[in-house]
Amino acid sequence: MRLWALDMLVLPLSPLRVLSGSPLMGPYLRLLGARVGPDVTIATSLIGLPALLRIDRDAAIGYGAVLRSWQVADGWVTVAPITIGERAFVGAGAVCEPGARLGPGSALGEQSVAGPDEAVPAGARRAGSPARPVTSLSPSVEAMLRTRGRRTTGGRGSWSPPGSHWCCWRPPHSS
Repeated sequence: MRLWALDMLVLPLSPLRVLSGSPLMGPYLRLLGARVGPDVTIATSLIGLPALLRIDRDAAIGYGAVLRSWQVADGWVTVAPITIGERAFVGAGAVCEPGARLGPGSALGEQSVAGPDEAVPAGARRAGSPARPVTSLSPSVEAMLRTRGRRTTGGRGSWSPPGSHWCCWRPPHSS
């Protein structure tokens, strides 16, 4: 009952929808108990139980992606943390179910599902529902993954390719 109340009553009243895609999303999720690294892009507001979420440095979460660390199936409630590794990518509309783990540099394609306790190894690509191994995702996603985390504007900000789901320029990380 508490899970339902949090997910259906409390989180919808929070500013998650307003903050998604902004630089304030990471700090706000930290206030809710999530472990969020620096330089992340979180363009979704569909996050259940932020205290069970870990997003490492330079990760990117697409628009409308669902990060729900709990589910009810066959009369059982399953609760498990979700981990998105360093420089990992979760595509627009993708779903990470309880216990999903994306290793460093891995990617889950748009509208794909990482099932319960599914691990995507470091550098691997997965797409589909259920997610299956693929050699690569779309060219714009692959270009973003190659450049993400590198400073390509003379050390002043980071760049993502035009046409990707991310902004073309992000201000530099304050030191």
